[in-house]
Amino acid sequence: MTPARASVPLLLVLAACGADDSAPLTASDVSVFAPPPGQEAVAAYLTLHNNSSTPLLIARVTSPEFAQVQMHAMLSGDGMAVMTPLDAITVAEDSEVEFAAGTRHLMLTEPMQSLAPGDEVTLEFHYGGDRSLVVQAPLQPRLPADE
Repeated sequence: MTPARASVPLLLVLAACGADDSAPLTASDVSVFAPPPGQEAVAAYLTLHNNSSTPLLIARVTSPEFAQVQMHAMLSGDGMAVMTPLDAITVAEDSEVEFAAGTRHLMLTEPMQSLAPGDEVTLEFHYGGDRSLVVQAPLQPRLPADE
């Protein structure tokens, strides 16, 4: 694994009840990449962990740094890959859902301010009615293979 692909340390994970391993929803391996030159869309990857004994519905994702955050899936058919928005996702009890390059991922669009590599990006995962998981990670430079 190259250093650029190494996992970014999770700087902050908060749940509605606190930031500990007993929180219903936690995140790991958070990576947020700067857009390619001339673009504004930012890609984010991570793994969500459901630590509870009931399924958790992630109804939406928001960020104070971006006007829109969408969950997307890459679907393949007829030799083509198509990015499709997801309205919500369910993380099954005692399991995880991975957001990774080429599969399920987050697209952050319409930045509210100018961001540069190293700046903090906040992701808020809304679930269970009024609960949320807040994750912060530094914006990383885009890797040449991702352009």
